[in-house]
Amino acid sequence: MGELFALGGAVLWASSSIFARKAQIRGEHSADAGVFLSLVVNCCLNILALAAVILISGPISLNWQGIMMFAGAGLFNTFLGRLLYVHSINLVGASRAGGLKGLSPFVVVLGGIVLLSEKVSTVDGIGIAVLLSGVIGITVDSMKRGDRLYHDKDDILDAQETAVVKKKLKAGILIGVFSAVFFGAGNLFRKAGLTYIPSPFVGSSVGALTSILFFTSFMLARGQTGSIKKILRHPDPNYALFGVCSACALFCVFLCLNLIPVTVGNSILTTEPVFTMIFSMMMLGKRDAVGKLTALGCFLIMAGAMILIIF
Repeated sequence: MGELFALGGAVLWASSSIFARKAQIRGEHSADAGVFLSLVVNCCLNILALAAVILISGPISLNWQGIMMFAGAGLFNTFLGRLLYVHSINLVGASRAGGLKGLSPFVVVLGGIVLLSEKVSTVDGIGIAVLLSGVIGITVDSMKRGDRLYHDKDDILDAQETAVVKKKLKAGILIGVFSAVFFGAGNLFRKAGLTYIPSPFVGSSVGALTSILFFTSFMLARGQTGSIKKILRHPDPNYALFGVCSACALFCVFLCLNLIPVTVGNSILTTEPVFTMIFSMMMLGKRDAVGKLTALGCFLIMAGAMILIIF
């Protein structure tokens, strides 16, 4: 059963990326507004789930250490990671952004090296090299084929238009890498929080509330009050489904890790980029411009992540 939850988490994470991309193609709302709506949906689902657990199992013991760790997970993962990830999808497409998201295990290893002075084993070095090879593959393919995200295949671009497209693609890849960094950091905070409060429902609820608090402040500071009102009055169903899928994916992740070993669960979850690529080709077609190097890059990132997790 744990393996099914892990597979479900990978499929749901991949589905959330596709729904985000579909909403961006429609172009009715900004990417920031879409993230805001997804966080509102996350909060509602997480609080309902927490309330149900409390009604069934009784009160949950809380402490400040766990609350702070879960809040840190919400800040780094659900706020910063998701914000950058959605913007990366907007710039380079769902398949490439999903592949870059697979760099998160590398962040965990890097954190151990920097913060805990851990040594890198030969196997870890191989895993990191495979991961970075995947990033290079996605980057090269983006520079060769990514212009199809912005123009039709037969369009002829002048030098200035080509330079603008290349700049957007480079920015999208860089943003995707940083989103993976924040996702990885958030996972470390979430793991630490569970040692203080062993309740995934508390963790997801605190993280969601923290992220929406920071994100609302972020949008208000940028003068995006109108975008908030617009998407709450006329919500985009794809952004709403993005929120539903991401919330359900997180529940699946917590459930699988409670039922099967962490290495097995995380290994199955690393298949997310492959599902993202498959769903992208099925639901987005030419709009996501997936090439052979992107496909290879996604598989390399998945393989590198498995090496780091298993060994």
